[in-house]
Amino acid sequence: IILISGCQDHEFSYDYGTNGLFTSKVKETWNTGNFNGTHNRFHSDVAQKVTSNQADQNPNFMTLGKNISVFSQNKPFIVNAPGWPITVISGGTDTSTAGSNTGVTSGTTTTNQQPSVNAPASWNINDGQPVIDIIKGSNNYYYIEIVNNEQLFDYTYWSDNGNAQNSFFSWNDSSVSNRLTSEQFTIPVHAWNQLKNSEGLYIRVGTTSSSNETEWENHMVSESAMSGSGQHAPFMHLIGTTVEVESGPVPNTNITGPHDGDVESEGYSQISDSVGYQGENKYNDVLLVQAKLNLVPISEGGPTTPLVEDGLYGSKTRNAITRFQREQNLTSSGKIEPGDSTFILLVLKSGSVRIYA
Repeated sequence: IILISGCQDHEFSYDYGTNGLFTSKVKETWNTGNFNGTHNRFHSDVAQKVTSNQADQNPNFMTLGKNISVFSQNKPFIVNAPGWPITVISGGTDTSTAGSNTGVTSGTTTTNQQPSVNAPASWNINDGQPVIDIIKGSNNYYYIEIVNNEQLFDYTYWSDNGNAQNSFFSWNDSSVSNRLTSEQFTIPVHAWNQLKNSEGLYIRVGTTSSSNETEWENHMVSESAMSGSGQHAPFMHLIGTTVEVESGPVPNTNITGPHDGDVESEGYSQISDSVGYQGENKYNDVLLVQAKLNLVPISEGGPTTPLVEDGLYGSKTRNAITRFQREQNLTSSGKIEPGDSTFILLVLKSGSVRIYA
C-alpha cells in the first residue's frame, strides 16, 4: 500500500478554490493521466506545488507491505503496471511473484534497480535527528552509511581514519539491525549526537536480496564518489553547527538616508542569500530576518510569540515567515530572497525604513 496524503499529522490541509490545496495539486500533477513518472516523483511534484503555496503543509508519503521500493517506482494508479508484480533473475533462475490472476506473464524479467537515498538538502540540528527516505531498488534489505567526508566510504581509509565523530555505519553498530527494511531511516540518537557538529553529511546505502546476515546476494550500493560512477553521494548540509556560526558577517548595503527626501534608513541591511524553506539559511541572514520579524506588529503579520534571535533556522522561523507573507497577501512560500517583495515589505513593516509622502 502506498498512501500519499495532504499533510503531516501535526499540520492542516488548506482549502484552495473548488478543491482543497492538496487535491488541486494532485489533479494538476496527474494531468488527466499524462503524468509518466513514479510514485516517488508524483509525491515529490505534488509536494513541491503544495508547499510553494502553503509552506506549512507538507504532503505525506507512507507505505505498508513488502517490496514497496519496487512498486513505488511504477506509475501511480496503475494496478498491473510494468514491473509489478516483481520478477527478477536470481542465480540464473526466474523467480516471480506474479499470480495466475494478475494479468502479468510469469517469467518476464526486469532490470535490477539501483538503490538510492533522499535526504533533506539542509537540516537544523536543533530539530533533532534527520529522517532519510530509502529507495531500496530491486532488493529488500539494506544497510546505511553516513560520513562527513566522502572518502570515508573507502573502507581502507575508514579503518585508519574513521571514528564516531565522522562516520556511522549501521552494519558496524550493534544497536541497529544488519538487515534494515523500513522505507525511512532515523539516525540513532547516540550516532546523531556525535555527527551533528559536522558541516554536513554524505549518505549512501547498500542492499541485498538475502535475509541471511552472512550472505550478500545481488549486493548493490547507491552512488558515491567511491563507486567509480563519477557521482557524489547525497549531501545534507547541517545548520546551527559551529562551522555555520563562524561564517563571516553579511555584507551590509546601508542606505544613507534620507534619499531625496523619500527614504530614511535606521540600520537597514540586506540579506546575502535566501532564508526559509529550502533556503541557504546562512547564520547572519537568518539572524537579520528574525530580528526584523520581531519588530513587525502582530496585526501586520509579526510572530505571535517573539522569535529567539539566534541565527538558527527552524520551524518557528519558517512559520513566522509564512505568517508574515500571508498577512501581506504574498505567496506563502515560507522563503525570503534578497530584494524580493517579502524582504522589502519586511523592512518597511519592521520600521527599518520610513517612507515620506
